[in-house]
Amino acid sequence: MLSLAGSEVGSAPRGRRAWLVGAVALAALGLDLVLHAEPWHLRLLPAVASFALTASLVRDRRALGLGLAPRPGLRYWLAGTLVIGGVVAAALALVALAVLLASGPEGLRLPPHVTPAWLRSRLGLSLVEAPLFEEAIYRLAPCAALVASLGRPAAVAVSGGTFAALHFLYGNPSADNFVAGFLFAWAFLRSETLLVPVALHALGNACAVLLTWLAWLAGLGS
Repeated sequence: MLSLAGSEVGSAPRGRRAWLVGAVALAALGLDLVLHAEPWHLRLLPAVASFALTASLVRDRRALGLGLAPRPGLRYWLAGTLVIGGVVAAALALVALAVLLASGPEGLRLPPHVTPAWLRSRLGLSLVEAPLFEEAIYRLAPCAALVASLGRPAAVAVSGGTFAALHFLYGNPSADNFVAGFLFAWAFLRSETLLVPVALHALGNACAVLLTWLAWLAGLGS
């Protein structure tokens, strides 16, 4: 059920062209890490160039990850969302337990800037902008090229690893962000559509906002 063997994403190009698009995709990911603090329109330029090069060599939209109906089906992804949510929740619980054992309740306190007003001001970024733009940059633009040049496991590793590095640069190196990128990359290749990782990303961010708000209500705000 978890195998990526049947995924069409990255099924073309081959040979030297595959290595070319793979190298450009890696460069685009590296540039986004350099540009991580810049506006979205600047950050999207390397990704658009990388995707355009791959798209010029590939005629099948599913090979690019542009399918509309997720494979293997909607019911699969509804169940998969629960499983992915469980994995991320387990990772967060382990981190929270480790912090609690190491530092006590004070270690779980929210940073001073995290308030309900701050959370409200970031709803658009968390629920719309970040899922759309980050999934375009870290999944849609590079994954087909990376699969063609390096193979599926390496594509998931590179996409997930750079996504984790991005959140380290953001100053948000939490366990969920480190795990999520690998799950989103797998979901993109498995579903052959960007819609699935975007939806998972938005749902994950919504849960993070809700949990942070509940933590503030519980008195963990500074």
